[in-house]
Amino acid sequence: MDPAVAQLISLMPPPPLPPVIAPPWDEIEHAMGFRLPADYHDFINLYGEGQINQELSVFAPAYQTADRPSLTSLLDRSRWLKSIGFFEEFGPVPLDEYQTDPAVSDSVDLLMWGKTWHGDMFFWVAAGDDPAEWPIAVHLHHLDPGDRWRRFDGGMAECLTSVVDGSFAGAAKLIDANPGGAQWSRLRDWEHDYGKPPSAVFDQVVDEGDPYGPRVISGSPIPLHNYGYSGGDQAHFRSTGELRSLIGMDPTGTEIQLHGGSQSPGIAYFLYSTVDFGPKHLPGTVGVDLLRNGDRVASAAPDPTNLQRVCVAAEILVDAGAPATSVQLRVVADAVAQRHLRGSRLAWFAALRRARTPEISVESVYLRVKGTLRTA
Repeated sequence: MDPAVAQLISLMPPPPLPPVIAPPWDEIEHAMGFRLPADYHDFINLYGEGQINQELSVFAPAYQTADRPSLTSLLDRSRWLKSIGFFEEFGPVPLDEYQTDPAVSDSVDLLMWGKTWHGDMFFWVAAGDDPAEWPIAVHLHHLDPGDRWRRFDGGMAECLTSVVDGSFAGAAKLIDANPGGAQWSRLRDWEHDYGKPPSAVFDQVVDEGDPYGPRVISGSPIPLHNYGYSGGDQAHFRSTGELRSLIGMDPTGTEIQLHGGSQSPGIAYFLYSTVDFGPKHLPGTVGVDLLRNGDRVASAAPDPTNLQRVCVAAEILVDAGAPATSVQLRVVADAVAQRHLRGSRLAWFAALRRARTPEISVESVYLRVKGTLRTA
């Protein structure tokens, strides 16, 4: 095994799914007319095609289709980018000092092997006839046009390792930080489509009568609105072809339900939330608790640079076959912070006595839930 892939395993273990069915490398490379790097072979043979933290996708070299394999999909993707003028639009491309491999450059000089959902792209620079020597070019979509290309002098597995361990400049922009570290979700191998891992996004319940959002009593859960689910139980999907959702919501709209799926040992869920409070009704000392089955697993207070915003994150592990786990966001406030109330001093003291459970305006809520098969 390539040493860089072995190092990556220690940082991001493969999920506990059956061994990957490797693609037919000889047929694929014969169809494309050139070899691919050995570390890429080792990576795909171990991890399959999938995503890191459901953000950075690594593509397989080819796909099965209904009637026949598509053996040149890796090359076809880059040919399409070249045909639409992508490389000219976001130049200068870092090819000046390289003599590209004629076998590749007849079709394209850059071969894309990865992409984030933000639009960042990872390429091999097909320099020379030895794919082990191909450096990496990364197109960072979040940077200004004309300054988006970065060169990485190492292989594909080394580049992924630098993203996972944070040493790659801008790694935080490429994959979201999970409390449990980098997690790999396998989407498919040569013979199996596992379906997407579970994920969901929730936002606030709109209150048309209050421009600062619905008012929530301190100590109460925040009402949530489901923005959309995707994915589900990958192991169940693989064996039955049926997509079974692992994330749900109870009828009250204040409780999210997380299921552990059918593949042992279960699902690791990563939750990240931002809550903005209305300035008019902000009690001053306010925070957010994240509850699991009624018990607090994480809490946060406002960022000193933005007293209206609170960010909270947690990892929640749910065992396979276990009852659904309940998750809620709860607002908490310090009653003494009601000094913003207007009126006479007597009225202020009266309000203070009543403020053991103050109302808090929740201006906006964003909660993202991402699940992946646990490795232990």
